[in-house]
Amino acid sequence: MEIFNRSIDPSAWNAIVKGPFIPNKEVNGELVPKEWDEMKDDEKRKVQDDQKAKSILTFFILQGAKVKRKYGKCLMSLIQALRM
Repeated sequence: MEIFNRSIDPSAWNAIVKGPFIPNKEVNGELVPKEWDEMKDDEKRKVQDDQKAKSILTFFILQGAKVKRKYGKCLMSLIQALRM
């Protein structure tokens, strides 16, 4: 799976390995997620990489019953970890 994902988008693979990126801001001493229009360009790119990673994993999961049976639970846990 690593070779497949790296061939499509190396930054998406990096998002899979490192986990989700959630840009935050401090409001009244509490961290809250930033809105899209509040994010800097590099933060937007990282969030987009997370979305690509989720799309790649979802595509991989949906490819045939054999793949689902063998890797389904593992990949679903990765997708859940990447949810924002």
